[in-house]
Amino acid sequence: MKHLHITNNIHINAPAQKVWDALTKPEETKKYMFGCEVLTDWEVGSPMHWQALYEGEEMVFVKGYILAIDPGVMLRYSVIDPNAEY
Repeated sequence: MKHLHITNNIHINAPAQKVWDALTKPEETKKYMFGCEVLTDWEVGSPMHWQALYEGEEMVFVKGYILAIDPGVMLRYSVIDPNAEY
């Protein structure tokens, strides 16, 4: 099976701390990730989940892994849809 690999870089004209908070604080990710909170321990290699309540049950809607992190400066992670049929 052929795997799809997409690389994306986004440059945002905003203070670094505001962008960092938007990426790493669950209360902020809920605002743009359809109510999902980001959960991880922020260590390289650790899982990173975006989860929310759905019909009263906690569900993971997107997952990935921390690939690289420089707190407050840079965050690199993978993402997949755990519910997709491949």
